[in-house]
Amino acid sequence: MSEYSGWEFESLSKASNYYTWIVSHFRSFFPKHGFFKGLDYGGGCGNFAPYVRSHCDKLTLYEPDAILRDGATGYDEKLEVLSDDQLSAFDAVFAINVLEHIVDDYSALEALRDKMSFDGLLFAFVPNDPQIFGSLDEEFGHCRRYSKKTIKDTLTDAGFRVIVCRRFNGLGWFTWGLMGRVLKVRRWSMSSVQAFDKLVPILARLERVEPLLAQSLVVVARKH
Repeated sequence: MSEYSGWEFESLSKASNYYTWIVSHFRSFFPKHGFFKGLDYGGGCGNFAPYVRSHCDKLTLYEPDAILRDGATGYDEKLEVLSDDQLSAFDAVFAINVLEHIVDDYSALEALRDKMSFDGLLFAFVPNDPQIFGSLDEEFGHCRRYSKKTIKDTLTDAGFRVIVCRRFNGLGWFTWGLMGRVLKVRRWSMSSVQAFDKLVPILARLERVEPLLAQSLVVVARKH
């Protein structure tokens, strides 16, 4: 992964409406009795775990950063390495804001696919639109921002069948572009995250129709 301090994990830790909104796009694919074994891939300090914990009989964290991994809670298992000798067979993998940090995302996805059960599901959340790549992306250690085409092509080449690829957070496209491309902001405040999180219920209702411009992409793909 690219070098990155992980500072924004703390600022997003209280963004409950935001994470709930993300999961709402995944929930229709969750089996009634839950997944047998889920993997939070590059899950940092565990911000996303509370929103999927109840849907997995066993939830594993894969996080190579020792400081983030040691501070994470809510997992049955925490791994530094996904080794080849582990017969993991994860039937659900959550990759939330992680693929953009990986220099060779194709190889990472191909290796991840080998750790998944037959017909396993990948739930991904990635930044959208290379045109708004700016100072915040640099500060976060992003290697790229995706388009629908590039994330679909990468997943397909790595052995996945894309089921859903949907633009997410239209307002965020404007704010991210303003902060990163115009104002050259390199960090955000906890108060700004809290203010945005209060708007999420309204934004979620507005985005029942997919926006034409958006900050992120919600992706569901199946191993094949």
